[in-house]
Amino acid sequence: MKTSVIEHIAKDPIVVLRQSYLEICDGSIPAAIILSILEYWTNVKINAKIQVDIENTTRAKEGLEPIECNEWIYKTIAEFQSDSLGLLKSHDVKKGIKLLIQKGYVAKRTNPQYKWDKTLQYSLNVEAVNNALREVTYDQSIGYIYPIEKSQVTNREVTGNRTIPEITTEITQRNNIAQNQKTASEQNAKHNNKKVVFDDKTNEFIVPSELWDAWYEAYQLIDPQTEVDKAAAWVLSNPTRKKKDWARFLNNWLTKAQDKAERAKAYRDGVKW
Repeated sequence: MKTSVIEHIAKDPIVVLRQSYLEICDGSIPAAIILSILEYWTNVKINAKIQVDIENTTRAKEGLEPIECNEWIYKTIAEFQSDSLGLLKSHDVKKGIKLLIQKGYVAKRTNPQYKWDKTLQYSLNVEAVNNALREVTYDQSIGYIYPIEKSQVTNREVTGNRTIPEITTEITQRNNIAQNQKTASEQNAKHNNKKVVFDDKTNEFIVPSELWDAWYEAYQLIDPQTEVDKAAAWVLSNPTRKKKDWARFLNNWLTKAQDKAERAKAYRDGVKW
């Protein structure tokens, strides 16, 4: 066990950001943090299942119904934010989860027993994550994790998991340092731009963080990220109707969605609109 000169509080929550997770998540910090969160809770679930299996053996002898236990993780967006100690905003969590699902590292579903329960459940694809990690290696001489050439992957031994308590944001490939720095600069310039733009390559909107925060504060009856995704789908379906001011377009879209949600809420509450 590692020691520290600081006497930390017992079971003090930490955020784990693995450099290897950054590599296999295309440099996405939210996705890498969420992957560590799901890894932690999957381990908790597995340990709990071992205990439940022992308990069910006893219950079977007594003729009692078994206790159900699976490795699906029931977690809200707010709970992911809490697990990240507030580092991730709501839209960060959604984008991180979306990337993890696209890469096949995570699966999601709604409650299979109770259809009214819309809180999503997540399952970590352990095999997919391990396979991705086998494609990268750590070079101690330069202190970076980088992809292994395919010819080097064969017969490589995979070591056990080790917790990295520090947050590391720098990630560079040994053979592509210059290219990565250029890409990072381009991405930073794009995301620091105060304007809302529609990226024709990824088919999604690039929105400044301040605007996301303002939307989540103003439109609390809807999920702005979901609505922005719907708007992006509309843009793809109507390529000749692109707008000059995407921020105004999205704000109008969100306002209409909020109005619709308010009318639906009033109807449920028995209030005449």
